[in-house]
Amino acid sequence: MKGDFTRSTFDPTKGYTSVRMQQGRVQLDADWNEQIDIQDHLRRMMLGDVLGASGVPREQPDSFEIYFQGGQLRARPGRIWVDGMPCESGGNPLMDAAPATGTWLAYLDVWQSHVTAIEDPDIRETALGGPDSSTRTRTHCRVRFAQVAPGTTCLDVADWTDPLDTTGTMAAQFQAAGVGSSDPCEVPADAGYAGLENHLYRVEVHDGGEILPNGNVGPAGSPTFKWSRDNGSITAEWLASSSRQVTIRNPRQDSVRGFQDPPFWIEMSDDITVIDDQLGRVAEVKSYSESSTGEAVLELDGDEDEAPAPNSSSHPKVRRWDAELENVATGKWIDLEYGIQIQFQPGVYRSGDYWLIPARAFIGDYSGGIEWPEGDGNVPAEVPPHGGERRAAKLAVVELNNTVPTSIEDCRQVFSPLAEQVTFTLAGGDSQAGHPGETLPCPLQVAVLQGKHPIAGARVRFTALSDGGAVDGVPEVEAVTNADGIAEVSWKLPAVITPFIGAGRQCLTVKARLLGPGGTDAVAPITFSADLRVASEVAFTPAPECDALQGYNDVESAINQMCLANGGGKRAIGEFSFADPADGQPKTIPLTFLPKYVWAVVAASAAMPAVSGAEVTGYAELGADGTITQRSMHRACIGYGGTDNRYYSFHRDFSGSATYAFRPHLAHMRFHRPDASPAKYEYFVLDVTSFDDTGLTLTVTRFKKSSNYDTISTYLNGYLVIFG
Repeated sequence: MKGDFTRSTFDPTKGYTSVRMQQGRVQLDADWNEQIDIQDHLRRMMLGDVLGASGVPREQPDSFEIYFQGGQLRARPGRIWVDGMPCESGGNPLMDAAPATGTWLAYLDVWQSHVTAIEDPDIRETALGGPDSSTRTRTHCRVRFAQVAPGTTCLDVADWTDPLDTTGTMAAQFQAAGVGSSDPCEVPADAGYAGLENHLYRVEVHDGGEILPNGNVGPAGSPTFKWSRDNGSITAEWLASSSRQVTIRNPRQDSVRGFQDPPFWIEMSDDITVIDDQLGRVAEVKSYSESSTGEAVLELDGDEDEAPAPNSSSHPKVRRWDAELENVATGKWIDLEYGIQIQFQPGVYRSGDYWLIPARAFIGDYSGGIEWPEGDGNVPAEVPPHGGERRAAKLAVVELNNTVPTSIEDCRQVFSPLAEQVTFTLAGGDSQAGHPGETLPCPLQVAVLQGKHPIAGARVRFTALSDGGAVDGVPEVEAVTNADGIAEVSWKLPAVITPFIGAGRQCLTVKARLLGPGGTDAVAPITFSADLRVASEVAFTPAPECDALQGYNDVESAINQMCLANGGGKRAIGEFSFADPADGQPKTIPLTFLPKYVWAVVAASAAMPAVSGAEVTGYAELGADGTITQRSMHRACIGYGGTDNRYYSFHRDFSGSATYAFRPHLAHMRFHRPDASPAKYEYFVLDVTSFDDTGLTLTVTRFKKSSNYDTISTYLNGYLVIFG
């Protein structure tokens, strides 16, 4: 702020919470202003902690939303909080021109300006006869665009910072520069600061830019700076311009704090340059003259261009600076005046960044000097700017094709008042366990509350994840809260495909989401979990005398082993037609599970009672490497009587010699028709043709083995049974 201040004393690192007056003491502007700065700092910290980096109120959820209308990008009016600072716009917020094709982050640039009685005449108390009293600050905001990588989302820019944010620093010092005179109006030779008056020096960046560590100018261009011994506070109304003459309203200040002592430099600006974040024109003044009408004329130097005409509707003004624009140079001390020196370090410098150097003249026992912190080794500290801070709020990620958006992702955050915060909480039904295919006894319940008051009619979406079964009979359903603020659904667990494998230890989940405007998540979702009650998850330790059960360490495998030992455990896997395959043509039967042991049985039907069936099965163990080891073959015959005779024959295959041998396939089946002469036979070979961690594929191949068997029976069909 460019006010007529003695100094700025607020330092957030000191942790002060208030300023206290004392009786009979001189009151200074610095104390008053520090109290304001303390309150502002505490307020911003509190609001930042409560609202986050930025957010729009729930009552105005469309505030600063980026949208496309009338062939251009726009932002909706409203209110947004940015780092604890409010920014309001009654109409469409100001916005830079839409950039070209690419991916861009639309963000809100927020800064403050200093307002005097020139910019706002209502500040001046006319009863004082002309002089002003206090000043004001005003917040400005403007939508800008920064290019980001293609495919960037709002999550990717969560920690985004403006690449043009200031990183440069400055240090200040003074060198004794007394003139060594006995004149009491002159500074002694051993004094510090050599000025005769107290001043608040302001060093301000005019053109933004970057200085690289090697001293070269960076891609952002060369930064420049200007300085004023009076904090840039000497201003006057800009009334008119003619050629190189600038007419101002005479501020009636003395020659030291006015415009009467050229040469000096003026900056010509108005409200538009502030709102549009533009730079004012800086020019050197070579002469000053007054008129009888209360006006003054500033004559520009002959090397300057003609002065522009002021815009009378936007409070034009001129501001005095005590040096011309100079390039920021690093690694060297730059002289200002009266022994004050400054030094910049490499980094990015933004237009409007400034540093304040309070300079105090020699008086009594005080030898004069400047107020500047010291770093390690008692050398002047390199500090970031004292002011000119910019804040940014991420609004949207926009994909543009020749300034036309192809997508707009909203990055804004919406918040509710603390007294109206909506709570989304678990109300019941979590951490249950049930049998496969069972509907859990307790419904899944969530509660939506505002404080302690239930919210009826809130929309909650329940989704069963990763084969987690069904909610209210479907994978996903939307429920509405009742008068008690409760939304609930039933949860049916998934059925296990086969008990031979067991389900493994599965954490089944259902996610509940409270839906906000547009169906988006209003708050973080709630996840319900459940376990399947399966025997494979129950530990079992066989007794030492149970040799057949050694190594079976869960209930499921132990029961299956006992079932197999007693000849049980049949399970029909799937029916298939024996009449489908032609002679020598295989028929594949995929099994989407992996049993440890396989018994195969093929049974004939009673479709043709005259047909007798014989089944030859193998008992094979499937190894971890995919090999099949036949363990045993058995032979048995079961007769059902009547004309429907079925023969279950389990035997070793005779290979043509006097000894039995195992065939390389799992089973060999034969069906015959004894009513035919000679008897007609059909053979079926059952093999495991593929095997992996998730299942296996069986192949049935049919052969006719009688030379006078000219047709294959169409009456035979059957089913395949797996023992496992």
